[in-house]
Amino acid sequence: MRRGHEIFSAAYSDPSDLHLDHVKEQTTYANHQMHARNTWTSPFVKIPPEILSKIFSHCSETPTTICLPMIPGSYPWWLGQVCSGWREVLWSSPTTWNIDVSKPKTKDPKIYLQETIHEILSRTKGLISLRVDSYNSTHVSDLILSSSVRFVGLYLHTLPHSWFRTLLELPIGALHSLKCLDVSLDWRRGPVHENFIGVHQGLPNLRELGIGGDTPIDLYLPYLPLSQLTSLSIKCVSVSTVELHLILRHCTSLLEADIWITSIDHLDNQPEGTILSTLKSFSVTVYAYMDWNSLLSPLTLPSLQTLHCVGCPSPTFPQALTALFSRSKCSLLSLNIYPNADSSEDGPQNSDLVLLLQETPKLTTLAIRYLVSPPLIHAVHGGLLPRLQEGNWTLKPGGLNSLFDLLDIDLSQKFSGTLRITCLGGEGFSAVQHRYCRNYRAYETAGVNIVVTNLIGYDLRDGEGQPS
Repeated sequence: MRRGHEIFSAAYSDPSDLHLDHVKEQTTYANHQMHARNTWTSPFVKIPPEILSKIFSHCSETPTTICLPMIPGSYPWWLGQVCSGWREVLWSSPTTWNIDVSKPKTKDPKIYLQETIHEILSRTKGLISLRVDSYNSTHVSDLILSSSVRFVGLYLHTLPHSWFRTLLELPIGALHSLKCLDVSLDWRRGPVHENFIGVHQGLPNLRELGIGGDTPIDLYLPYLPLSQLTSLSIKCVSVSTVELHLILRHCTSLLEADIWITSIDHLDNQPEGTILSTLKSFSVTVYAYMDWNSLLSPLTLPSLQTLHCVGCPSPTFPQALTALFSRSKCSLLSLNIYPNADSSEDGPQNSDLVLLLQETPKLTTLAIRYLVSPPLIHAVHGGLLPRLQEGNWTLKPGGLNSLFDLLDIDLSQKFSGTLRITCLGGEGFSAVQHRYCRNYRAYETAGVNIVVTNLIGYDLRDGEGQPS
């Protein structure tokens, strides 16, 4: 009997037997999954096409493009896989289509892009948006150019200069439907041509423009219909403030602008004044030392509500912002001041920031991520900004105890909202955890939410070394 048991054990431990058992388990699980899926979808297979079309359209009502078809779970593509009837309705519902084509991992990118775009363009009707990242297929370019009249949005990245010029030289009417154009250009993939002459007349509906890469700012932008834009994004390697203001001065209908600059060409001559009377949201990111006064002093922004500044500080930074707000007489609601990732300099002085914030009494959200001291935080949340609902700060090392000396229970009589503090090194959370937790509930009851974390995300309420 013992010998038989040993033979049986040896046979059962054979790798092939174990593999077969695993395959059986997987097959059983797959059958259960298939049965569950059929049970779930069967009540909906006979939904009338007109209802399905509305469902697909609803699922595609999103500000971002939809990823197709190699990313499972994307709507409405995933819905179209329920049955062949649904798929046919999907193909015939052009309002559901936005295309997001990136580098696939399972096929040659050129073949994949060409096949996918050709399939969708040939089987759908109406207007669509297209996003393509990092491609160099002539066939793809030809497909886009031949169907240009159908695009309401084009998002084309790592684009050769020569191809972009070809796009802009299409006959009037070829880009009639285009509302959003976002391109990044690569000088290594085609020569930079001379400037165009005159303003392009074939983009009557263009409202959103984004242009980036290493292209000179004055190469294509003056040729485009800047006066009709409501949104402008410029991400370029190098620019002078004179050139930048020359562009902005023509954008008389802008609602939002996003400017990214890697380096600044400092010129002796100052730009002329620029009034953007409709601009509500302005974001500036600078990865180089810059005289902020040369950028901001020509601007007047009377409708500005949101300002986001990222970049290395300079002595003129707070004064330039203060003058901008005073000159514009705007009702700013949100202000964000951030250092960039490469910045190692200290931020503006507290006294300069106080003068700056006195020009923005209607602020509801404020984030200053340069190192600040406890008195500034206390002043701001203690009445300097009476409408403030959320403040986000980075505290100087060793300042946490001093901050809690200032933030007593009387604070709740002046401030109701959220106070977020990020601490930098040199101070263990356990040293102030007890007093923090002792007063936290009282602040919370009074309508004040105080959140204190360190740079790696530990929350003071969770104790020393405990992740939030």
